Amino acid sequence: PVLRRFGTAPGEYEFFDPNKDEFNGFYPYGLISGPLVKDRLWGLASYSPLIDRVKRTIDYYDSTGPSRNVVESVEYERTIRREFAFVRLDAAPSSKLRAGVRYLWNPVVEKGELPEVDRGLGIFLPPGSGNSAGEIHLSSGGRANAKIVSGNALWTINRSFFVSVRAGTTLLNDKLDSYGIPNETRYLCSVIGTPQNVPGSNCLPGFNSGPNTLTRKDAYKRTSAAVEGGLSSLNPLGMHQVRYGYEFDRTDRELDSGYLDTGYLVLYYNVPISTLIGLPATSGNVGSGFLQRVGTSSDANGRRQGVYAQTDWRLNDRVMMDLGLRAGEQKIPAFGSAEEITFGWKELLAPRIGIAIDPAGDGRTRVYASFGRY
Repeated sequence: PVLRRFGTAPGEYEFFDPNKDEFNGFYPYGLISGPLVKDRLWGLASYSPLIDRVKRTIDYYDSTGPSRNVVESVEYERTIRREFAFVRLDAAPSSKLRAGVRYLWNPVVEKGELPEVDRGLGIFLPPGSGNSAGEIHLSSGGRANAKIVSGNALWTINRSFFVSVRAGTTLLNDKLDSYGIPNETRYLCSVIGTPQNVPGSNCLPGFNSGPNTLTRKDAYKRTSAAVEGGLSSLNPLGMHQVRYGYEFDRTDRELDSGYLDTGYLVLYYNVPISTLIGLPATSGNVGSGFLQRVGTSSDANGRRQGVYAQTDWRLNDRVMMDLGLRAGEQKIPAFGSAEEITFGWKELLAPRIGIAIDPAGDGRTRVYASFGRY
């Protein structure tokens, strides 16, 4: 039940008990895996969508008080489908080379929209108009496209040397709750005014033509790649474990939403503009109003890349050193009135060194020191 007031006098409140929603869920699952080429190629594929459906019946009344009567009942339906499809391939062309590719597809699809459970108490539909209202909500919804693609490879050249490569991309275009919204000017007849007294206004105080905030694009993309090598060596100065590599990461963001091109027009019938902003009233006008345009539009990207090298150097059973050096550059995109920020290779130079000593060689005592620049 919903606690609500239907008047301003003491005691003019009630517990409103709306119709119960009807829920229905469907969650199938399928998976297949196995070798594609004996001892060389293996595959796996799975599909597991999550489908949820909700039905809601709204009773529209002729008044808000307890003695109200149902004018019409309208059924609304909303379906959310969350897709999960996954494919994986693993290959071993030789004993020294391994590789794999993975693909994940997981968009979210919305169809329909559910109004608030007490909608029928605040909106009075003319008899016979409820079906069209339900169709409008059914055309609402949206979609968020999403996918991830990644791959990796490892080449073990010999017992002392290896090279690995990995790369991937992530894509998301979020347009949920963006379907069924008209690309037109939105109108509001303000309650500060008397539109019902103006011939041709075709609206009552509080009339709102509905939302017009469109999301045409809200896309995010990330691309990353890395190459790494490793080397183990033994010489008179001790044993070295060396690693070195290169990393790259880029993000892109495109956004286009709002109502910059259509606007939101608020009308004040029989209210002069002098009442709103102090300008002199124009004789003969039927009122005043203002038009606002709100929206967000951007096309920005950021980038980060770097190289590094490090070694674990064991001089003997008592002394071990860690040496490393990283250098890179980074670009942070500009947002709003802010300027783009760029860090060069010298600014992100980061040396690191550490040493650990076991004075007695028995593992009971350790002396260590380290230095790093971040």
